[in-house]
Amino acid sequence: MNKNKTALLIYLFVCIVSASAVALFAFIQYHLILGDPFHTTNYIIPVLVGLTFGFLLSRNMILRRKLKSERDLVYQKNKRIRSFTGTIVHDLKNPVSAIHGFSGIILEQGENFNEKTKTFLNLIHQSANDILENIGLILDKTRLDSGIKPDQQCHQVLSSQHTGKNI
Repeated sequence: MNKNKTALLIYLFVCIVSASAVALFAFIQYHLILGDPFHTTNYIIPVLVGLTFGFLLSRNMILRRKLKSERDLVYQKNKRIRSFTGTIVHDLKNPVSAIHGFSGIILEQGENFNEKTKTFLNLIHQSANDILENIGLILDKTRLDSGIKPDQQCHQVLSSQHTGKNI
């Protein structure tokens, strides 16, 4: 049976059950408690209220199911995005590490460089260092999102980012 027929059957069932329940309570009140004789006019409003309640209840059930399926779809898409982001950032880590490492070696051995060249090398080295720190934070965030605990030092760096304190 397709989803539309199932949803319609659920809707009709909930409407009929709720209308019957409200009509039953009206019958108990009017006939058994108050002792009034049976008149169908006494049950028109309770049945309408029951149908309205059933409509709202079944519509709520349908919307909750739809919301759950959409939430699951968004969760799966976010999971793929996080995985993709983690892969890209991880792949960037090696070349940036090489730039950082080689610029550090050149700086240590570059006694004959002029000040302008040393300034540019320092800038390259520091920029690579900053990028590596950000890559580490992104990878830690990706690990946290996937349920893997990062090591304590990474946790301290993440905390310091939020509090603004340097460690």
